[in-house]
Amino acid sequence: MDISGEIKKRGDVRIYDTKDDLATDLADYVAELSEIAVKERGYFAVALSGGSLISLMG
Repeated sequence: MDISGEIKKRGDVRIYDTKDDLATDLADYVAELSEIAVKERGYFAVALSGGSLISLMG
């Protein structure tokens, strides 16, 4: 789903050399989505699956 809740086709697969590269790109992506959501709706919410994803977000 995209930010509006509409289903979109699957995106690109990204492969990173390091966990730091992944974490940086993930942080940038979440920041971009949060900015769009706040402008459109006035709030941003996110749900994380847990596991190693949480540790990447530090």
